[in-house]
Amino acid sequence: MAKTRQSFSASDKRFATPVLGHKSALAVAIALISSGASHWASAQENSPLWDCQAIDGNWACEAKPNPEAYQRPQRSNVFLGGKKGPAGSADATSVHSYHPLDWVNQEQLSEEQRQKLSPGCCGAFVEPMREDEEAQLDPDNAPLRLSADSTEAMQETSATLEGDVKMIQGYRQLEADRAMVDRGTSTAELDGNIRLREPGVLIKGDAMDMDMDTGEATVHNAQYVLHQQGIHGSAGQISRLQDKTLEMTEASYSQCEPEDPSWILEGARVHIDPKTEVGTARDIVLRVKGVPVFYTPYLQFPVGDKRKSGLLFPSISSGDSGGIDLAVPYYLNLAPNYDMTLTPRYINDRGFMLETELRHLNQYFETEANFAYLAKDEGGNDKDNQRLVNEGIISEGQASPYLDEDRWLVGIEQKGRGQSWYSRIDYTQVSDRDYLRDLDTASLSLNSVSDLRQLAMAGYRLKNWDISVKAEKFQTIVNGLESPYKQLPTIRAIGNYQWGDFNAELLNEYSRFDHGDKDRNSNRIIGDRARLDYRLSWDQQWAWGYIRPMIGARALSYQLDDINLKDGVNESPNAAAAMAGFDSTIYFERQGNLFGKNYKQTFEPRLFYFYSDHADQDEFYNLTLGGADIDFDTSDATVGYSQLFRTSRFVGADRIDDANQLSLGLTSRFINQRSGEEWLRVSLGQIFYFEDRLVSLNGEFGDLNNAEELRQQLTAQLSSSNIAERINARRQLDRLERQIGNQSEYAFLLSGSLSQTLRYGLDLTWRQYDDRLERGNAYIRYMDDEARVFNLSYRYDRNFGQLDSNDFNNNGINNELLDNDIEQADISFIWPVSDSWSLIGRGNYDVTNSRELETLAGFEYNSCCYRIRLVGRRWIDNFLATQGTLVDQQVQEDSGIFFEIQLKGLGGTGKRLSSILKDAIYGYQQREEMFGN
Repeated sequence: MAKTRQSFSASDKRFATPVLGHKSALAVAIALISSGASHWASAQENSPLWDCQAIDGNWACEAKPNPEAYQRPQRSNVFLGGKKGPAGSADATSVHSYHPLDWVNQEQLSEEQRQKLSPGCCGAFVEPMREDEEAQLDPDNAPLRLSADSTEAMQETSATLEGDVKMIQGYRQLEADRAMVDRGTSTAELDGNIRLREPGVLIKGDAMDMDMDTGEATVHNAQYVLHQQGIHGSAGQISRLQDKTLEMTEASYSQCEPEDPSWILEGARVHIDPKTEVGTARDIVLRVKGVPVFYTPYLQFPVGDKRKSGLLFPSISSGDSGGIDLAVPYYLNLAPNYDMTLTPRYINDRGFMLETELRHLNQYFETEANFAYLAKDEGGNDKDNQRLVNEGIISEGQASPYLDEDRWLVGIEQKGRGQSWYSRIDYTQVSDRDYLRDLDTASLSLNSVSDLRQLAMAGYRLKNWDISVKAEKFQTIVNGLESPYKQLPTIRAIGNYQWGDFNAELLNEYSRFDHGDKDRNSNRIIGDRARLDYRLSWDQQWAWGYIRPMIGARALSYQLDDINLKDGVNESPNAAAAMAGFDSTIYFERQGNLFGKNYKQTFEPRLFYFYSDHADQDEFYNLTLGGADIDFDTSDATVGYSQLFRTSRFVGADRIDDANQLSLGLTSRFINQRSGEEWLRVSLGQIFYFEDRLVSLNGEFGDLNNAEELRQQLTAQLSSSNIAERINARRQLDRLERQIGNQSEYAFLLSGSLSQTLRYGLDLTWRQYDDRLERGNAYIRYMDDEARVFNLSYRYDRNFGQLDSNDFNNNGINNELLDNDIEQADISFIWPVSDSWSLIGRGNYDVTNSRELETLAGFEYNSCCYRIRLVGRRWIDNFLATQGTLVDQQVQEDSGIFFEIQLKGLGGTGKRLSSILKDAIYGYQQREEMFGN
């Protein structure tokens, strides 16, 4: 018979397709094969269009007018789009690609597509787009369209379609050079250039067999692509069985460029069960540049959104105190809402240990628990300690203080929330003070931690009340520092009532303070504290400003244990005082133009007056033989611009301020009219005191009757030849000025952004009585869409009183360390130097003592399918050194090399090096999230 191009429509036939997660796109694609064209018919060009249905094993066909006859269009195999064509034409809705696997080089991508590329990628798998009306239809709701260059009925029940065979139903498309359909056996065979398309999926093969009754199908010599995930691979054979499970033989998987994959995962046999969303593979080999680097005889993996147990990639590093450090994590998916990661870890100079992470999530609680255990520490090999041994400063036993000791960590973090209640647990405990520095990430921020928090709390919210109870204590992990008090428990009831513009805040709190060092003669005060803080405010706001007058009262009451109190001390001291305040701001605005851009400038003066009666608190001071005061959780507040408008000059609740003061703040902002971005904000402020402050933290200056005379004496001592006398005079003079000065320090704040990628800030406090900078912090932060990160900062904090006279007399500290200021400069960056290579670096320098706190340098290599980081690092692992309080002889340094590799699509090492970079480089975490790493 004549061979001409035919078109068919079968509107009732449906594809049966399982719905799976994105990781099972290959399973979805194979499932499509089982529902191939079971309708066929033939017609001459310009003849009617046949609509056929299968009824009781026989065909029932109805001729319908063909709305348009057409000649086959000339096609190019580089066509990237679809074209809407005549109804019933599969040919008119098909799409083609430049590359056999839809790979498009970076130069051929659009600007929008290039912006979406991950760093290091030189191209992407781009799915050709169809533009016809049925391209978005679900196959269950779309007609089946067939076309071929020619058809031939071989027998009554079979036929052959040849030449550019196409079967299209909705968004599905199946192509072949030749198709043979046998209605008698319900089978179909497709040969030559098999191409099966589904949104996000492409499968190619040399041949395909189908059983149209059972749904079984097999593709031979197959290749597949998952466009969205950038995954591709091949298989000698892909079979979809009657139970919808999949079998692949000689299969491969990669997320690299298709022409020359840097790594590829190969398996002799792969089984996928779409119902359980679980895949199993046997004889798995990981090849890197063709070289086998990893083998496992058996592997399970997820093929849907479900997590699955399996081995994660190891991490490796090397440090001075432990040598080679190798960790191999194994992930256990125990249930949909909880899992566990077990990490066996070997540290060359310490031994084997096990780390465990448990996660649990339900309707009310989110829990994460961490446990680690090292049996019989082998002592490490700390070079700093060995140096001290060689110099005769410490003994051999002190060089390895944890030799043969068990070391461990317990950490639990939980957040709970119900309709009216909430809870929180934040608990960390370690076996010894050096555990984190020896066995954890040893990041500089970690080395600056002095205490580990152990907190448990629960609360309940009513309409106007929030009632909570908490227990809190700390484990101090720095030698020489005293532990904070325990709060066992603290009960708090906070009321909040509103009547129009009036607002009442009612704070009621009871705390029990205890301490591990509470034996008699320890100079520790323990006991109970109750406090009230009631305030009534009136909030009036307008477009041009606001006023907020406030009145209130505060009260403190103690019940102290007499274990260390002097005879005659009042065990139940108390104090109370009334207070009032008035806060107001006016907004002024004007429009302007700068460098062709419209902006709005504001001027916002703020006045805050605060008055508090003086409550006699002499009974709070000098209560033990050692002269200790009541000071459970209180310290002097650090002055900054935001602190100018507080109602207390203390942090904590053991003092009630006496105050008669006015805070003045001036703020001006420059705002981009179009984007709303704040180019510049400048704030300057100061507190003006109308009376001396009689209440202090330790009451050392009494009633201040001789304050002016004492000021002159201390000023004279600043010129003393005695080092200890000069330091003590400076400390006392600073505290005295806080009580009798007429003005506070000047507080200056500047911040803004020069662009969307560059931000800056400056925070200064200036002491006017001696014309010196009290503290300051300046920074510049840059981050753009091309993964470039740069940070520069400088920190200064004038610091007195960390060392006492014994330190000066016995330790031979030189004059350069007298002020003990904290002055540090910090620079960090991650900077791409090419499409794939980025430099990583940080330098944190102690200017005061001319020493490095942390230095790291390394590189990152990033491609489409893998990423490598190698970083060398040297850092100080003393807490006190990071605070600027140790001389050079006492400083301990550590150094190490950290390596991380991530095979994209399989996983990465992640935690150890990533946590160091997260702490060291501002913007690192945002960069990782930006690029989905």
